[in-house]
Amino acid sequence: MRIITVQLPEIYIWQLENMIRKTGISRSELIRIAIREFLIYELKFVEEMKKENRRIRAMRIFNYCINCGNLLHNVSNRNHFFYRAIEIFRLKFCCSCFEQFKDKTLDEFPEELIDKIIKMIKKYKKILSISHEEGS
Repeated sequence: MRIITVQLPEIYIWQLENMIRKTGISRSELIRIAIREFLIYELKFVEEMKKENRRIRAMRIFNYCINCGNLLHNVSNRNHFFYRAIEIFRLKFCCSCFEQFKDKTLDEFPEELIDKIIKMIKKYKKILSISHEEGS
């Protein structure tokens, strides 16, 4: 361990003295405990923010037209959800692509578009699985 000098407000020192009387723990040990708890809290917060950023990045996949890749505006955040045991992904098109595909069923979509959809879902699930693995 190294010795460091820290300047603290009088109220902090007063509270430390109260804790010393109540717990019998030394001032140095109380300060070490407080710093350790703060660092643990901050590191957990940073990890939670990283997970949230990955989730947001995964959701951004749905902010683009599935056909041409144009950025969509006013996009709902509810792009992936479960209905009973069925996993549902909302596929979105820009206005011009919507006109092209609005009367077609999924079976009538071109093979390249089906491949894009499958890749998009795999990418989304990969990003989410990394997030879930880190949370375990």
